[in-house]
Amino acid sequence: MTSKVTIILTITTLSVFGTSFLNLINNKAINNQVNENQTTFINLDSNVIHSESIVDVNTITKFEKADTTIKLMKKDFFRFAFQEIKDMLEGKTKKDFKRSVFLVDNAYMGGTLDWNWFNNEIKSKLPTFEKMIQISGYSKYKTSKNWAIHTYMTDTTVTKNSYQRYHYDYSNYTNDTTGLVYHLLKTNLGNCRSLPYLYKIFCNEFGATAFLATAPMHVYIRQQDENGIWWNLELTSFYKYMPSEDYITQLQITETARQSGLYMKPLSEDESLALCLDDLLRYYIERKKIICDPFVEEVLITALNYMPISEMQLKRFSCLKQELDLAMEKKGLNDYSKIKNYSELIKQFEAMDKVGRYINKIGYKKISEELYQSLNDQTKKKAQNHNQNKKQ
Repeated sequence: MTSKVTIILTITTLSVFGTSFLNLINNKAINNQVNENQTTFINLDSNVIHSESIVDVNTITKFEKADTTIKLMKKDFFRFAFQEIKDMLEGKTKKDFKRSVFLVDNAYMGGTLDWNWFNNEIKSKLPTFEKMIQISGYSKYKTSKNWAIHTYMTDTTVTKNSYQRYHYDYSNYTNDTTGLVYHLLKTNLGNCRSLPYLYKIFCNEFGATAFLATAPMHVYIRQQDENGIWWNLELTSFYKYMPSEDYITQLQITETARQSGLYMKPLSEDESLALCLDDLLRYYIERKKIICDPFVEEVLITALNYMPISEMQLKRFSCLKQELDLAMEKKGLNDYSKIKNYSELIKQFEAMDKVGRYINKIGYKKISEELYQSLNDQTKKKAQNHNQNKKQ
């Protein structure tokens, strides 16, 4: 019996972030499984943060404030991105995953990205997908659109993509922009955020169906074949479908985490937008070098309303802990066992403890240091081999 082991994830500053193709039509699932000598590795991405200025509008007249607030938000790109995605979630504007991803990427890059280029670059690929289906004769199949998108992204024999597939950036895997879809469109190089995000964007735009799914420190694609059977599409390695057991074993995913929906479930469109808000918070927290502030709390309230069973609960726990610790510090306390005589502190502790218990209930388990170091080492080795092969 062939042993199949695959490690598939990307680590971004030790946080959740930052994901080959089954021929859906010709039923080649077995042939496309990973061989015993094929192993996929971790990638490390570091986040470089850009500072922003905020205008004081306290002295502005009532009638000037509305227009100024809009201008202010456009300067505070994190606030601007949050508000637009929030409006989508609340039904005030049309849900648009593509636009949400751009907004987050743009906030990360300090407002320097071009929406028109991003949008047009994606739309320009759609006629190619349609032509591929016509030439192949696969138009009668429900999954023909998924086939076209996947083939375009991963097949080096496709003329229209200049024989260049979209793939993991092993040459610059620590580059701070590797996780941005904008960067992926520019370079064809990405990671386990940008690759599955772009695949989903293409599917949304072309009328195909695909779902994001999360795992510890990882994002990948889940979609169904012609018979309605679910498969895991791993775009960071070998471009084939990966067995669920590989994710479970390699990433130490608990059964409770699977059953609760914390990991490995297909995300709804609302949950995908909430995941964008999680990305936004990660960038913001790193840029500001903080644990929590009013903006973080505001975003969490919205995001957790649509995706309560998620690792964003860890950020919520951190906010509550910071609030409690600061309140204790004001009273000269540094030990939770000494708050029993302070009713307000007890309430704060109970609120924090409630979130902590919920995190345990949904099956979250911190990845072990040993596994993290092992995956990190394997990524470095994979990168070295990749770079050596390029020189030959």
